[in-house]
Amino acid sequence: MPVSIRPPSCRHRPPLSIGQILAWADAHRRRNGTWPMSRSGPVENADGETWWNINESLLRGHRSLPGGDTLPRLLARERGHRNRRGQPPLRITQILAWADAYRRCNGRWPGADDGPVHGVPGLSWRNVNQALYQGCRGLPGGDSLAQLLARRRGRPSYRKKPRLSIGQVLAWARAYRARRGHWPTAASGRVAESPDTTWMAVNAALSQGGRGLPGGTSLSRLFHEQSHARRGRTG
Repeated sequence: MPVSIRPPSCRHRPPLSIGQILAWADAHRRRNGTWPMSRSGPVENADGETWWNINESLLRGHRSLPGGDTLPRLLARERGHRNRRGQPPLRITQILAWADAYRRCNGRWPGADDGPVHGVPGLSWRNVNQALYQGCRGLPGGDSLAQLLARRRGRPSYRKKPRLSIGQVLAWARAYRARRGHWPTAASGRVAESPDTTWMAVNAALSQGGRGLPGGTSLSRLFHEQSHARRGRTG
């Protein structure tokens, strides 16, 4: 049976409110001594919620939220939480200058997996990509390194990247689950069966569309729907 991909307004997740998100964040800080990030995993005492999905909903306006926000920006605005380690703001012009220098030295544009940004201690291209996407360090969010370079430098967004299908993503995910005992998340690193692909890139393609996928879903939503369909067939 083919997997159904529902739009972001699908009914299997209840609406969210800013007040509820902040209450969960306050509880997280009391337990852990730090504010949550999108990579902080499941939200304790909130069945099925993850901080990644909350950040996605804030950014994209899912689940009754207005959109255009992120978890770091919400916590900075409502709780005074600033960037970790006093990290300075990033500017698009500076990121482009670093990317231009990288290309001059290496003959190609940087990607999120290309390690440290030369000459900038403590900063990696993955950090830059996450800040672009999540809206950290003064950036508006909802972007990526690949999309920025496509817009401003003409680099194809998915150069030499093969198309994906829901069936292929599920096959990789089932293999991951057989090895690890749980489903992969966007933070699970590289796909073992396709080392040039990361689970973060797969999740971005599922969410934003691209590489043959229509968008409007995510890894967690895909696995939820797959489990629901399987229970329906056996029930």
